[in-house]
Amino acid sequence: MDNGTMELMAFAELSLEAHACSVAILGEDYDEARFRATLVVSKAQKFGRSEVAKLAAAAVQALGPAGTPPGTGYGIHLLAVAKALDVIRPEDVSRDEETDPAA
Repeated sequence: MDNGTMELMAFAELSLEAHACSVAILGEDYDEARFRATLVVSKAQKFGRSEVAKLAAAAVQALGPAGTPPGTGYGIHLLAVAKALDVIRPEDVSRDEETDPAA
């Protein structure tokens, strides 16, 4: 798999987990939101997106411990994660023209 494809898949994984976190928040399933935000942290670290990982970790912290209502300010942290993901443009992912016959 070329670098462009790997980068696009990483973006997709991060976006899907962040979306799932948002859906959980809207459904007031805060433990699921914590789980999904934690996945964003680990996947962002795995894919070398340290800024996204840092912001998602702040969201996890603001959501608080499992089984409790979320702390104040978690929304602003989740918004920061969304904004950080928004600057990663899938269309800007470079394609390896030498290994991609479609390029």
